[in-house]
Amino acid sequence: MVMKKGKNYISKEELLYYIRPLTDIKVLKSPIERKSKELYNALITNKYSRAEPAKILDIRNKFYCWINASEPIKLIGLWGGSKESENGTADNADAETLEHLADIKNEIDKRYEFGSKIYLLFCDLHHIISNKKSFEETIHYYESLKPLVEKFNFKISKLH
Repeated sequence: MVMKKGKNYISKEELLYYIRPLTDIKVLKSPIERKSKELYNALITNKYSRAEPAKILDIRNKFYCWINASEPIKLIGLWGGSKESENGTADNADAETLEHLADIKNEIDKRYEFGSKIYLLFCDLHHIISNKKSFEETIHYYESLKPLVEKFNFKISKLH
């Protein structure tokens, strides 16, 4: 670290080391890089993912940042803002999906000491505008879904 006028500044070399993109080199240089790759590889197995993400290095870099900061891994998902079922409320399909997300969270938590957090964005505004659902329909579904989400200790936020 370079000192200038009583303030800490990072040298150009250190900055380039920390912001360089992770690459698929065979020998990863730091324990943080190895852990980010381990977590990424665990999540792209057929158990959790249908296909490998397009932006692999972006995801691994994000993992790297959270691990480097000793913060939980943050997973954000989009959740549909309405339900096509007869009564428009959360059902077994919602519960099964949340259980699947819990499995993903548990996989991270057992591999990483700071664990993970799951945030869901409830796409009510999208369903109102694009799918012509009523505000009441989206609220009805949200209110039935929220207790299920909280049971898993996930966070859910509406867009409107």
